[in-house]
Amino acid sequence: MSTGKDNSCNYTVNVVSHDEWLKKRIELLEKEKELTKLQDEVTKQRLSLPCTKVDKEYIFEGHDNTNKTLNELFGNNTQLVVYHFMFDEEWDGGCKSCSFMQDHLNGAIPHLNAKNVSYALIAKASIEKLKLFTDKREWNNINVYSSNKSDFNYDYHVSRSEENKEKNESK
Repeated sequence: MSTGKDNSCNYTVNVVSHDEWLKKRIELLEKEKELTKLQDEVTKQRLSLPCTKVDKEYIFEGHDNTNKTLNELFGNNTQLVVYHFMFDEEWDGGCKSCSFMQDHLNGAIPHLNAKNVSYALIAKASIEKLKLFTDKREWNNINVYSSNKSDFNYDYHVSRSEENKEKNESK
């Protein structure tokens, strides 16, 4: 076995025989198949979640400096996809994984709209901070809203309040 240095990735790689590589690849493939099956099961459970009536009126500040209720986020469509974007007011930018997703969804938004689906990105950061970040990334098809003046994120357990953090950490 020899060891090589891949300067473009800045890590050491092991160079092995094809047979040894194939054995490791097959082992990894089995794990990948397990992961796919688990992901399919989680997706199935998510899709089978029941609906709940939303009685509380949540107000979201939009990128166009207008306030909208949850119901108004539907626009003229009958379905709404809400993406809980991880971006706190204290952060310099949004979550890298969330940002990656939005980079790829931006172009699909018109297709969702054509299928009677509205899409709303909601984050805890202020609308000013969100606008700077999303404009820089050129997410011009994504409707962006701040929930920092409401309990929306806490009520749906996508953000933890200090009280909830303390409860969870004491368990």
